[in-house]
Amino acid sequence: MSASGCQEDQVRRDQLQPIDRLAGLKSSVRVVVDRHGIPHLYAASRADAAFGLGWFHARDRFLQMDLSRRGGWGRLSELLGPAALEEDRFARLLGLPQAARRSWEALPAGSLERGVLSAYAAGVNRFLERASPGEMPEFYAQNRLAPEPWDPADSFAIHKKFTAELCHSFDDIMLQQVAEKLGREAAESLFPSERDARAPIVRHPVRADSITGLRRTAALEPPPLLPALEPAALDLLERFGGLPSRFGARASRGSNNWAIGGKLSSNHKPILCSDPHLGFSNPAVFYTAHLVSPGINVIGITVPGVPVIVFGHNEYIAWAGTNTQADVTDFYAETFDPKNPNRYLYRGKWFEAQQSDETIKVRGQPDEKLIIKRTRHGPLVTEKGKILAMQWAGERPSQELGAFLALNAARNLREFLDALRGYESPAQNFIYADVEGNIAIRPSGFIPRRARGQGRYPVDGAGGEYEWEGPVPFNLMPLSVNPPEGYLLSANQRPAPPDFPFYLGWEFDPAFRARRIDEVIASSSRFSDRSLARLQLDTVDICLRELVPLLIKAFHDEPPADPVARLALRILQGWDSTVRAESTEATIAWRWLERFADQVWEDEWEKASLPRAGNWGFCSNGWRPPLDLLVQLARESPRSKWFDDVRTPTIEDCPAIMRRGFLAAVAELAAEMGPGIASWRWDRHNQIVLPDLLRDPNRAIQGGPVSGNANTICPGGEGGAVTGGAVYRMVIPLGDLGAARGATPGIQAGVPAGARAEDLLKEQLQAYLEGSYLPLLFYGFPGAFPAKEIHQLYHLSPFSRS
Repeated sequence: MSASGCQEDQVRRDQLQPIDRLAGLKSSVRVVVDRHGIPHLYAASRADAAFGLGWFHARDRFLQMDLSRRGGWGRLSELLGPAALEEDRFARLLGLPQAARRSWEALPAGSLERGVLSAYAAGVNRFLERASPGEMPEFYAQNRLAPEPWDPADSFAIHKKFTAELCHSFDDIMLQQVAEKLGREAAESLFPSERDARAPIVRHPVRADSITGLRRTAALEPPPLLPALEPAALDLLERFGGLPSRFGARASRGSNNWAIGGKLSSNHKPILCSDPHLGFSNPAVFYTAHLVSPGINVIGITVPGVPVIVFGHNEYIAWAGTNTQADVTDFYAETFDPKNPNRYLYRGKWFEAQQSDETIKVRGQPDEKLIIKRTRHGPLVTEKGKILAMQWAGERPSQELGAFLALNAARNLREFLDALRGYESPAQNFIYADVEGNIAIRPSGFIPRRARGQGRYPVDGAGGEYEWEGPVPFNLMPLSVNPPEGYLLSANQRPAPPDFPFYLGWEFDPAFRARRIDEVIASSSRFSDRSLARLQLDTVDICLRELVPLLIKAFHDEPPADPVARLALRILQGWDSTVRAESTEATIAWRWLERFADQVWEDEWEKASLPRAGNWGFCSNGWRPPLDLLVQLARESPRSKWFDDVRTPTIEDCPAIMRRGFLAAVAELAAEMGPGIASWRWDRHNQIVLPDLLRDPNRAIQGGPVSGNANTICPGGEGGAVTGGAVYRMVIPLGDLGAARGATPGIQAGVPAGARAEDLLKEQLQAYLEGSYLPLLFYGFPGAFPAKEIHQLYHLSPFSRS
């Protein structure tokens, strides 16, 4: 294998693996797989690099790729049977297959995007054609299934599925229910569109004089409430509210990223950090890869099935993103003609609804027939009581893959921003740093500019008053470049201060993580990449730091009579709010927080018969008001009516409910773990679990204990199995790109199974749990690799007729 160059004498010959006669490959691709399982691909063109990436994605992750694409096409039931049927129905209903197909068909002939996607598909298919049974996931042989060839449009299907999990929501439906049962005033106060803005992503957004002539939609009054929406709401929530997630997006709290400029860096160059949060899986959600071709040298994480680096760095820039959690889903109550059920009313005229007949093949049972109707606002998602159509941003054909290809090649801030112009969904807070010393952040993506209202409640579709007028203009989205603070950060909090002239949403996460990142970085004048890596592991809970002193104060005049409760309270008095794995304080405080929230909201929710299973945004709170609002009420309005338990004749205040919740929490913990508080360690139950791709509980990987909870920068769990969190951690010092590091809790390679795969999983999971990182080797040519870093060498050669 001549591709290994000077390395050939340094490695065993059984490491050298020539693979030739590969149709679809134009020139040879040299590949070094390092000892951590990361492929470094060296090619003569971007298309050939994509071919090689397709080969290695298929080799290591084909089952994951197959499940992901089928999720986007609404074809999981073909593999998994009736258990996946509701998931397929929803994908078809959302229009994911049509959006994926139209996105592929919109690519011009001869475009870079079409060439890269076609080459990638060829690489996947060449592997499938050559793979022996032992090189494929055992699932196919066990079920006597042959894997389907890869189609270039499959990459779009995966992206559309990912988009659906990160930006569609039923929050408007739930908010309508709160307004119906508790009143509009209560809904607006409990789920405010303007919440904690102490650490917005962009502190210095565009100047007001640059938006002259554009309406400030955030100031408009909400629309009239639609009457009698409950049957439709309950139907939607029952059918789709609990759907599983292929990417685990609703199993965790969000993501973090930040960048510091040179004036805060120990080597006077920026440092960028990123840790996206999704559901865990084995193999890992992301796949690390390094792509080198003329003019391109980029390393970072990929989504198996998609031929681009999603977050990472090249020789000039680094970038990453967090979910903007913008409001990009609206519901419209449509008026249909009682004499003709296919006609709907719009602005005084009748229009024919579009109808598509879908067939879902279901393994082990007859095909399912599905009829989907659509109005101009989108598909009809329920016809119970009201006929509701859903409009959401991800249904549009879009070219995010092209945007990522441009990001992979960008060399400066201008090219970075130009690349983001082509990015639509899911909206992300893209953070940036470069070798010239610049840092920047821009929330980017399609966020609708509404003609009226804010999209927080379902609206009447017949009048045509609540239409989308296009996106918020790209040039007017929040942007910060080299701010005076010297750093930038995002943690799914609100993107801009409340006076930003466009409505961006209300489903942002509580700002606890953002505030903690902000206070740590603001507290020091100098950071290294190692100190910022430690910040990714920070477990201070700002929420509990603010609430626990109020709890202690609530017992000042009424100490608990129960000795176990008295001891638990005394332990909390000395707690620094750091959620360590060995902490008993963390267990006590979290269980109390859960019971306190229950005591505050359960009476109103029960009396009003409001649904309690589900989440607003991405927070697992049972569709109750956001946690930061509860903290604000406890701190500023302890006699608020919401603290009174409407089920009792007395009028309770916040301290009384805090005491009641604490006694209930201690009694529960004593019953579950025994009366000895020393055994109430956080790590006793808060342990990482990597679910199986096929959701077989017997194949889940049981990991070790983790620190942190759902409010901390380093996300742990809620006192039980931790099935989601930071699926990747990355630290990139722009002054020394060779020192960039990453960590993932799952294995890089999925197949073949065996000792090496098990060793890698053990090594990477242990490093992750210990807070260690693995190197992101960034050599520009194969011969630069030290022999000790090499696990395998490949030489992929094109088909030749000679």
